[in-house]
Amino acid sequence: MPMKTTERSPRQSRRHAPWPDIRVRIAVTNAAPSPTAVLHAENLPHDPAQRTDLLRRALRHVGQAGWHCTKVVIIEHCTDAEISCRFLQVQPGTDDRSRQFEESADCGNSMIAAAVACVAARPPVRLTIVNSATGLRIDTHFGDTSTRHVPVEADVTPRFHGQRPESFTLPGSDACWKVDGTPTTLLKAANPYVIVRAADLDVAVETLRKPDPGALLLDRLRRIRRHAARHLGLPGSSELPKIAVAEWTAAGVLTARTVYLGRWHPHLPLSAGISVAMAALVPRSTVFRSPRDEVSVSARASDIQVHLAQHDSLITRCSINGLAGELLAEVTVPAEQQ
Repeated sequence: MPMKTTERSPRQSRRHAPWPDIRVRIAVTNAAPSPTAVLHAENLPHDPAQRTDLLRRALRHVGQAGWHCTKVVIIEHCTDAEISCRFLQVQPGTDDRSRQFEESADCGNSMIAAAVACVAARPPVRLTIVNSATGLRIDTHFGDTSTRHVPVEADVTPRFHGQRPESFTLPGSDACWKVDGTPTTLLKAANPYVIVRAADLDVAVETLRKPDPGALLLDRLRRIRRHAARHLGLPGSSELPKIAVAEWTAAGVLTARTVYLGRWHPHLPLSAGISVAMAALVPRSTVFRSPRDEVSVSARASDIQVHLAQHDSLITRCSINGLAGELLAEVTVPAEQQ
């Protein structure tokens, strides 16, 4: 697979560097708003301050190579069967020399992108990807890794199997309670999410399927999210809780859109799809319509879909269809002179 590569300057010397050149792989899925920078922990310093400085420098170098990455995955351990990693969200509003990284969130797209970077040019393979900071576990099956767009089947059933959907509502909130005058559901199936129904905002499902559902709706969702963050005691600088607005289609599928770094997410984050699907199975939630054993969520008809199934009010399956990943580039960050 052809990749763009930047090479180390001949003037750089390993002998005078505090650590060697760092290889950064840039990968993405078809459901992500931007690429993910993938690094290996063994190449990073153990000291937190030094590691943060190195990550900042790596992202500057990656940006100079033409890749704007707002997400980072650090591979801690990798075998033929499992990848253990940590996800870092680059916080908005910080320049490239003072970037801060948030580690309390999950991003299924970035975890899968990191796995694509690890399995490139290997035969079709099954891998389990684990976020060691949060416990999110994704079982994946990668198709032909020699193609540009690697097909991916993803399953997160083990995380939720045998549990009741209502058990994921956040403590201190009801299945439906008002935030800033708007009915909402707060739950944490992956990331903490505020779920709002479009009909409660006088927004049609057709609006949600547009690439840009509009600035007025975006501003209202931002305001609701800020109120919910204060209720949960989360700092204003955090991207948590996240927020999604959803509505049922005539075909009985939930359409959902989310806000990412203050703007519309172009697709469906996996954590958002899981959260909205979970809320649809919770009686009295904002998007609960009628008792059902299965629910599907997507951003648009051609987008990925999250499927959630239950039996006797216990979750039996949670899977994602339509995913594909791509290894975009490999960038070498030169060793820094002492």
